[in-house]
Amino acid sequence: MIVNRRAPEDLLLKLFSNDITPSDSDIASSFTEPTSQEYEPFVLTEWGAAVGEAIEHPLRVFQGQLGNVYGYFVVQSKSGGLLYAERFPDGPYNMINRRDEVEVTPRISAPKS
Repeated sequence: MIVNRRAPEDLLLKLFSNDITPSDSDIASSFTEPTSQEYEPFVLTEWGAAVGEAIEHPLRVFQGQLGNVYGYFVVQSKSGGLLYAERFPDGPYNMINRRDEVEVTPRISAPKS
């Protein structure tokens, strides 16, 4: 998809609630999403201009009683393919109140070789 060999798909930003450290062998089903009715993934459509080696999406804020969240992952909306995942370095966040929030700024980077 990134190099135009497959049809482009919207990307979804999701949280994971299982205690996992992301690895190269993970697939989307490696991650468990919160089950709260307040939880809803974000569709990522507003990517900014590339700056140096990275492109960022505007900040997204998840809110609610979501329990423990350990990090986030990004998947393709139709195929469900996993693009990447990141564990929060200072997590997990225990979101037990309706106004609890976690902020995520998705970023894709490709270091120059």
